[in-house]
Amino acid sequence: MLFEQEQKHFLDEHGWTSCKSIRDALGHAQKGDLIVLCDDNVSSGAQAECQLRAWFGIPRSEWDEELRSEKGIEESELLPNDQQRLRDAQVAICVCAGTDEANARLKTVCASLGLANFIGVRYGQSITTVDNAEIDTAFRAELEKIGASVLEYCRWGHDNRKTKAPDTVTSACKRDAFGYSGLGGRVATMLSVPASTITALWCPGTYNGEPWVPLFLRRGYFEHLVLA
Repeated sequence: MLFEQEQKHFLDEHGWTSCKSIRDALGHAQKGDLIVLCDDNVSSGAQAECQLRAWFGIPRSEWDEELRSEKGIEESELLPNDQQRLRDAQVAICVCAGTDEANARLKTVCASLGLANFIGVRYGQSITTVDNAEIDTAFRAELEKIGASVLEYCRWGHDNRKTKAPDTVTSACKRDAFGYSGLGGRVATMLSVPASTITALWCPGTYNGEPWVPLFLRRGYFEHLVLA
């Protein structure tokens, strides 16, 4: 919205149309037009993958198990005509910060959905683990234990408290225990926290049988907040 306000002259001069929803964009788009989907960041590409699958009517039950608890997804399926318009358009994702890994993942996902004209993810800055302050090895190990525990609670334990999480869930939680894909980011915005940020800082749940209340709270995770 800020870009639309501050760069209105540029957008008008170069023939760009700003739309508030994918359906609005598809209503304006002609075959071969470029549709740019905008967000603040993309780290693993998991949330974007879920959104694309939802738009094309693939039910959560058919998603990879680790994706089924993803929040912030618009669940309503696009109409068949809109799905075809999206396939006929050129599509790009534009974010402030991203990763090559997310770009590769989403290219594979788009190909499987028939989005043959997906240009890729474009970002101004790479999300990396580089930071001015190093994290002590023991402290990082503890943060990873916490991250894996709270993620397992959100992805399994919240709804399945009497059964042990399957190995696939446990493995995925360990992978994302220090920020999704282990990216170890240290970023929070006034609206939410990127999933690439250290997981223990934003994810609620339980650790060692006690409530874990994070310093920040990622949007969509309030329902998992545990209070003593």
